[in-house]
Amino acid sequence: MKLHQSVTQFNCGIDLHAKNMYLCIMDKEGNKLLHKNIKTHDQKCFLELVAPYRHDLTVACESTFNWYVVSDMCEDAGIPFVLGHAFYMKAIHKSKVKNDRADSETIASLLRGNLLPVGYVCRRKTRSIRDLFRRRTYLVRQRAALETHLTAMGYLYDFAATSKDFKRRAGRLDTYVRQLPDDFGVQMSAAADIRLIEALRVEILSIEKAVMRHAKDFDRELLGLLQTIPGLGAIISLGILYEADDFSRFADSGHFISYCRLMTPPQESGGKVVGAGHRKNGNPYLKWMFSELNAAARRHSSELNAFAQRLVSRHGPRKAACMFSHKLGRAVFHIATEKVPFNLEKFLGGPMKKQ
Repeated sequence: MKLHQSVTQFNCGIDLHAKNMYLCIMDKEGNKLLHKNIKTHDQKCFLELVAPYRHDLTVACESTFNWYVVSDMCEDAGIPFVLGHAFYMKAIHKSKVKNDRADSETIASLLRGNLLPVGYVCRRKTRSIRDLFRRRTYLVRQRAALETHLTAMGYLYDFAATSKDFKRRAGRLDTYVRQLPDDFGVQMSAAADIRLIEALRVEILSIEKAVMRHAKDFDRELLGLLQTIPGLGAIISLGILYEADDFSRFADSGHFISYCRLMTPPQESGGKVVGAGHRKNGNPYLKWMFSELNAAARRHSSELNAFAQRLVSRHGPRKAACMFSHKLGRAVFHIATEKVPFNLEKFLGGPMKKQ
């Protein structure tokens, strides 16, 4: 957890909501200079209120779903902006009395006292593509859920589907459905799933083509280097680049894999490990991407598959999967920071043994 170190004379805390925002401006001594609710996200009104303090002002708000609004207003006006980490802020300023007025004052106090936990502010020029990738992830999961439902219907009526039945082609799906019982309810339900799967397939492909055509704010050399990892294609590579945004913000590979949810730090007390917590701290999209890479790498490389199988035999399937993803995360960070291709021999920990 990083804490912002304020260097300005005035500090503004904003409690942001969908249709309004509550402002509180304090000086270094903690005197409240402004405490007012703005019932719109009007930039003109915001700038008029902060005008007397704008020359030496820092603005902060919590990382709510619509923090882009405040970030853009501050960037356009040239005002330093700090994004508060919602989880850690909740742990620090959770109090008995909670309302918009009190919350804005608390955020300003945390900013003034150098106690504001910092969240990462994604660059404005890249975040729309990042959000588009996230939308694609949602659609892929919806498609997978529909395919799972079709598979379950097959098992329900004693007909097991194979992987070839779901190659994103309506013809094969229709063949699969015709093998289900000739019952109106069953056929209608399956047909609805097929139509939705086909529609999602079209939208997912459309997003992928648009991203590859319009995504220009990334390192093309690095994109090619990431794809030297077996099973890592252009789409997931771009997804990793846009989610990480700037690899230099991570002090080392440990910070990166922690951000990717590929490790769980132990909790200790009195010299003893008492458990592990904060499993969901980090980026869930990167966690999903590395889970996909875990399976793809094993399919595309017999050496990596053999390595993963050895981990399974020693540690069991669940822990082995975590260890393998953890190692892939370190490999991605090494490639991104050193600008070198994937080294299979180094990944395996020594010279490759001949079978």
